[in-house]
Amino acid sequence: IALAEAGQLPLFPELSDPHMLLEQAARTFASQAAERQVNLHVQVADKLPDISVDPQRISQVLANLVANALRHTPAGGMINLRAFVSTDKAPQAIILEVSDNGSGFDPAAAEQSGGLAAIRRRVSDLNGRLELTTRSDVGTSLRVHLPRGQNPPKA
Repeated sequence: IALAEAGQLPLFPELSDPHMLLEQAARTFASQAAERQVNLHVQVADKLPDISVDPQRISQVLANLVANALRHTPAGGMINLRAFVSTDKAPQAIILEVSDNGSGFDPAAAEQSGGLAAIRRRVSDLNGRLELTTRSDVGTSLRVHLPRGQNPPKA
């Protein structure tokens, strides 16, 4: 844990399918979501290219994001896991997004608690960046911007 906190753990990047990563995160939390009566929905853009990422590390990031969304989403709520290509000019990135229609939270308080800072650090270790949008009683969206892999888009 200390090595992870210090950013000292080695990365083992490989080409990974964003759809598979999101489906895996949804399966991991499916029973908890059902118990809480929260709907998990996965949506992935067509012909999305793979990303070059350490699959274990990005799975940890997604697990943290989904777990946080479950904590802030009431019964009858929705958590969306999406993957799509950024619309930024360059460099184009693949965005993995976890959004909910929960209570939202104070980003400054989350940063001070260390939880959001730890996720931001893990994403940075993956050569990505974390973007947060949250509004009280509207919900939260966390977007992980990751570099595209080296292979062409899937047919």
